[in-house]
Amino acid sequence: DIILLLGGGYALAFGFTTSGLSDWIATSFESFSGLNVVLVVFLVCTITTFLTELTSNTAVSSIFLPIVGTLAVTLGQNPLLLMVPCTISSSMAFMFPVATPPNAIAFTSGMLKVEDMAKPGFLFNLAAVVVMSVFIFIAGEFFFGIELGVVPSWAM
Repeated sequence: DIILLLGGGYALAFGFTTSGLSDWIATSFESFSGLNVVLVVFLVCTITTFLTELTSNTAVSSIFLPIVGTLAVTLGQNPLLLMVPCTISSSMAFMFPVATPPNAIAFTSGMLKVEDMAKPGFLFNLAAVVVMSVFIFIAGEFFFGIELGVVPSWAM
């Protein structure tokens, strides 16, 4: 069961790319360019966390990282400001078995129902979005050298 879930995530990422859906998502993210950077980080974390509930974290990361990296440069920011929270948020899915491999392993034990995971998982997801959104602004410069409003030379 677990192999099918993970393989399905890779297939879904391939389908997103070949169907043009990832291009459509990238175009949708362009509307974020007029927003405050704090709100953009919060939206990226929220979208990534909750989309990861429907597909694998690998699929979400492979689709979103190039998009948010480009978006960050468009906003005049270090790409890591959006890429780090996007990457970590893609592993913060707690609601459904398909979301992450540990969820799938716990679900296949037969001791949990989807409802048992969804209710508390939703609250964990909300907490994860808030924590990641705050973390990148508090610790981003220390851990990743992120300076707000500065696009590093390697990102040009």
